[in-house]
Amino acid sequence: MFLKCSIASEQIISDFFKTSCEIFIFFSFSKLKFINSPKSNLFLHSSIFDPKSIPIEDLIFRVKTFDHIPDDLDRKSNHKTIADTKVKLNFVPFKHYKFKNYEKKELVEVGKSHYASHNQFSLDHGSITPKLGHMYMKLCQRYGTRSNWRGYTYNDEMQSQALLQLSMIGLQFDESKSDNPFAYYTAAITNSFTRVLNMEKKHQSLRDDLLQEAGQTPSFTRQIEHEEKQKAKHGEQILGHAKRKK
Repeated sequence: MFLKCSIASEQIISDFFKTSCEIFIFFSFSKLKFINSPKSNLFLHSSIFDPKSIPIEDLIFRVKTFDHIPDDLDRKSNHKTIADTKVKLNFVPFKHYKFKNYEKKELVEVGKSHYASHNQFSLDHGSITPKLGHMYMKLCQRYGTRSNWRGYTYNDEMQSQALLQLSMIGLQFDESKSDNPFAYYTAAITNSFTRVLNMEKKHQSLRDDLLQEAGQTPSFTRQIEHEEKQKAKHGEQILGHAKRKK
């Protein structure tokens, strides 16, 4: 379990790094002393526990930082953030710290992301678990059955594109900016579906133009659009005649 860091602890760690950091506290709730014991882990968020029951030495601080990530200045020409100057990562980098001596405010590093060992940088860590991948598939399938998407013949392609997008950015969710990963995933799926829709409309318009130039019958959608334009033009002509008679 993790909670946002308290102001006092955040000040201690910020002073340690001489900079402002996004900090989270991790601890095991099995050691907590609950004032009203939860029935299960599902009700943990609504339970009250005694913060003093958490041993200081058991707290693990997650600090978001790019200090241990190798530089890659040629990856982007315009560096807007520090992430643009580093190697492209599959999720937000961080380090884990704990108090070695709380009275002396001494911290020790106990782990860091994207490293197979202490000095071996690796991009293979942080892979999507089979359970999370199954959730991605269910999300895409469920979203594809919505009334505004299920009628398209290329619905399967939309779902495939959304699943590919989730596999690329799914682990990049930043818990320091939001506590709702479902909204993050839903927005990614919506953008993927819309991207495929716009692309298919563009390709369909090109196909209809080529068919019309060849003297063939275009798609049913182009025929409906042509009929609507003719009706609108005919209505304008009727209104024009009526105004001239007056």
